[in-house]
Amino acid sequence: MATPFPQFEGKYEIITKLKEGGMGAVYKVRHRLLDEVRVIKLIRPQLESDEGIRARFLRALPEHDYAGVLVALAVGDQRAIDGGLWQLFARTGITHLMSISGLHVTMVAALGAWLGWQMLPVIVLLSSVVGAAIGIGLIVFKGRDHNVPLAFGPYLAVAGAIGLFFGPTLVRLFFPY
Repeated sequence: MATPFPQFEGKYEIITKLKEGGMGAVYKVRHRLLDEVRVIKLIRPQLESDEGIRARFLRALPEHDYAGVLVALAVGDQRAIDGGLWQLFARTGITHLMSISGLHVTMVAALGAWLGWQMLPVIVLLSSVVGAAIGIGLIVFKGRDHNVPLAFGPYLAVAGAIGLFFGPTLVRLFFPY
């Protein structure tokens, strides 16, 4: 598929569009440098042109490589992530984290504010375990393609609901000290 986006030129080859929503579209792409399939989110131009959040991060952290990572996690704009960092992420197996939308980060923050910061490790662990179990089940029993990612938001919501009803017990179970 041709690359209609200038920021993708030379870096990504679009394989397919996975989903489109209010903030933008999610694409399955091949990173040309790393020869790796990824999922990335492209923010709608009218939202991306508001450089306020991006500029504030980059202005506040001008000498730090991780400023681009914070921008990507906050607003989904991956342009400021250095190629060397992408290679490090690939070697450590965490490139998928840059596909997390700002909505997921906001959702985790809201759950932490609502249920207490002590619940955050429990929520992340529960949502990961539930998501992994369902993903493995879909691959094994339904033949789902393992290269197609699952949405993570529903698992965060399930973990938040579990935390709402069983939070204090889970915190004592995971952190007995």
